[in-house]
Amino acid sequence: MFRTSSHIARIAVCALALGALIAASPAPVPSSTPTGPISIESCDIQTARSGFGMGNVTVFGKGYNFFKIAFTNQTQVPADQLKFRIDFGASRIVIGDSGTFVPAVETTHTLRDRGSSVVASARPGGTGPTICSVIFAHFTDGTTYTAPDAGQ
Repeated sequence: MFRTSSHIARIAVCALALGALIAASPAPVPSSTPTGPISIESCDIQTARSGFGMGNVTVFGKGYNFFKIAFTNQTQVPADQLKFRIDFGASRIVIGDSGTFVPAVETTHTLRDRGSSVVASARPGGTGPTICSVIFAHFTDGTTYTAPDAGQ
């Protein structure tokens, strides 16, 4: 194929226009609103898929979803119990976590949607972007935090 300088000029103009579109793209929406004493740094969801052509694996009504959550305790007191609410797709999961979550240190845990600490339900309002939040925290000094919208 024979290339002329006009073809090269057109390609350059298209490349510049594409670069401008990419640069003008909106920033990604954060996975949570930074309210409360525990901030969510990131929240990633992965669903196990069957190698037998069965799609997403579901056993007794629970899927094999894994939630990798990075969070930071913004207080001066260690937290020892947390409850996360994760809205994803058409689902809502409330899942507990326990440990020692020291102040000002980012912690990353991978949680699974099964066990006695998990409450699964339909997401109010249908589907939407993934939103992760802390709805409850217990601290080692006996104080607690409950998010204003924890019951919703």
